[in-house]
Amino acid sequence: MKSPYQKLLLIAVAVVLIVTVSGCAHGGRSQLDYFKPEHVNCSDNQIKICRQFGPHLICECRQK
Repeated sequence: MKSPYQKLLLIAVAVVLIVTVSGCAHGGRSQLDYFKPEHVNCSDNQIKICRQFGPHLICECRQK
């Protein structure tokens, strides 16, 4: 029979594995990847503004 600590450790390992696998299931892409300059298209009356946030370059459209 397993001790309560062994059961708790087993549950913790299972949770970490599930979270890791589900987080990597989308190919490692972050939602922030879709705000890269090549993915942001602004209309003629807008201007593209980009800022660096850590490893990500985040762009958005603003009115001129």
